Amino acid sequence: MKQPVIIVLALLATGCSGLKDQDTGSEMLGTCERPQHGLTDLSRNFSSGDCDVQQSTGASGPGATSYFYGIYKDTAGGFTGYEEWHLFANETWEGSDGYDCVMRWTVDATAGEVENCGGCDVALDVTLTFDEACSTCPETLIEAEKGTSFETYEVMRRSDGTSRWFFGESGNEFGSGQSNGSAMNFATDESCRWF
Repeated sequence: MKQPVIIVLALLATGCSGLKDQDTGSEMLGTCERPQHGLTDLSRNFSSGDCDVQQSTGASGPGATSYFYGIYKDTAGGFTGYEEWHLFANETWEGSDGYDCVMRWTVDATAGEVENCGGCDVALDVTLTFDEACSTCPETLIEAEKGTSFETYEVMRRSDGTSRWFFGESGNEFGSGQSNGSAMNFATDESCRWF
């Protein structure tokens, strides 16, 4: 993955097509199932941001407001689930046939020993397999993500039902979310991506 797909992320459709405005729900996500396992769908809070002008250059360019969302279900000794990369097109990208979309990876993770995060209680060796059928982005983006990638995470599941997610190698925190007895999820802060 790349960013936690850069991890990682993306989504939808056994017949997925279409995308556009609405909450990060229906059309943008297509028709693939998105089980939440008793947790709140944190992607419903995603929205387009201020990614029209690149701060480093002061120039406008094709891009999108970017978020990652993931949900992991405990399977006794491991986890399964999915990660999604949600993209909200800026005006320049829309002008060159870009649009709001989501890309998705299926997740298979093995639980391991925490090495770098002092307060974390589980480490994950994650295999991310791109799910083209459940991804609604333009083919140019999909082509770059096809295949399988690997990531390591360390997760802090707290007694108040929240979770904090860290990259295993760097120890950098990339997202936060919720947890219950059978699943945990994360969402990242918004960022800008340029194409």
